[in-house]
Amino acid sequence: MDHANWRSFSDIQQYVGRLPSAANLQTAFALSSFWATARLPVDYITANEWGEVIVLTDAGADFLKNFATVAPYSVADQRVALFCIFYYHDLLIDVDRTDLGAALTLMSKETAELRIRWPFVFGRQVYDKFNDTAPPKLVDYVPAEDVFDLLKNTPQGVYQVAHFVSGPLGLIKSKQLRRFPPRVRPGLWHCSDPGCRSLHNVHLLPPQVPIIQLQDQLRQNARALIGPPSDWGKVLSDLVEGPVGPRARSYYDIATLIAQCILSDDRTTLLERALRTTHSEGLRSLIEAIRGKEKSRGSPKSVAENLLSEEQLQLLFCLTDDDLVRVVDACVFDGSIAIPSNEERRSPLGPPKRILLKHQARYRLLVFGRSLPSRSHRCAV
Repeated sequence: MDHANWRSFSDIQQYVGRLPSAANLQTAFALSSFWATARLPVDYITANEWGEVIVLTDAGADFLKNFATVAPYSVADQRVALFCIFYYHDLLIDVDRTDLGAALTLMSKETAELRIRWPFVFGRQVYDKFNDTAPPKLVDYVPAEDVFDLLKNTPQGVYQVAHFVSGPLGLIKSKQLRRFPPRVRPGLWHCSDPGCRSLHNVHLLPPQVPIIQLQDQLRQNARALIGPPSDWGKVLSDLVEGPVGPRARSYYDIATLIAQCILSDDRTTLLERALRTTHSEGLRSLIEAIRGKEKSRGSPKSVAENLLSEEQLQLLFCLTDDDLVRVVDACVFDGSIAIPSNEERRSPLGPPKRILLKHQARYRLLVFGRSLPSRSHRCAV
C-alpha cells in the first residue's frame, strides 16, 4: 500500500458502478457515518460483540498492521476504529461478510440507551445549556470530559444517513433516502457584534478512549507514509442519497423544515394525521418494537400524544418526502395546523448541498396557509 494505490473519484465511481449490488456498501457506510461522529463518555468500553460483527478486507488487515501498534487494543476496538475510518485507498471493511443486521442492532441499542450521543440541533436545549454553563472565553470547543455533561438531559440527536434515522428510539429505518449526517460542530452561540447574525459553531471534542486513539494513530501514520486517502468520500456520499434522479427531488428539505417549523401540538397533529393514513401499520410496528404494545395501541391521537416530541420527529423522518408533503398539506388545508396570515415559516438548517443540477423546489409554509414550492435554484443534494 503506497502512493501509487491512490484512486480518483472517477476510478471509484466506476468500481461502485460495477458492483452487482451496492446495498451492503450503502448500509455499511451509513452506519460508519454514525459511529465516526458519535460522542462517547470518557470511560467508554467497546462491547466485545463488535469484534465478531465487523469483518475486515485484506486491505483493512494490512492497514491495521502497517500503520498502528495494535497490541494495547482489543479486537473490538480495532474493528470499530477501522469501521469508523472505513476506507483509505481501498475499502477497509468487507461489507458483504460483516453482519450488518447485528451491527445495526448493537448501535441502535447504544443509541437508545444514550451510551453514544449526538447533539440535538432542532431546538434550543443544547444552545441554552452551553450558554448557561460554558466559561466565557471557551467558545470554540467543548473539552471531551465536558461533552456528556453538556448533552445530559437533552434529547438524542435526530439525523439521517441513507435509510437510517437516529434519535431517542435508537436507529430506525426510513422509506426515504436522505443525507442529513450528524453534526459534531453544532451552532451554539451568537457573538456580541450587533452586525453579526451568524450562529457560531462549537466543536464537541471526542474523548481519548481506545477507539479514538487508534483512529488518530492510523490516520496520522497513513497520511505521513502514503499521503491522503483516495476520493471515496464523494462517491459514498452520493451513494447514501441514491442515484442522481431520486436525489434531485423537490421538497428535499421537508423533513428538516418539519423539525424546525412544526412544533409542539402541531407536530402531534401531524403525526396523528400520518397515523390515519396507510402508513399507520408501519409506524405502529416501529413504536411497538421499541416502546412496547401499550404505546403502539389506541387511537391515532392517543398514540401521538403518548410520544415525546423528538420521538414524533424521528418517526416522521421515516416517511417519504412526498408523503410528508401530503400530510402537511392536509393539515394546513383543513386548519388543523393554523398558520397566521402574516407568517411564513422557513427552516434555517437543512441537508447539505452538493451539486447544482437544475431548478429545485424547496418547501416552505406560506402566509396563505398553503404549502407551496418556492422559486429556488437550490439543489436537492
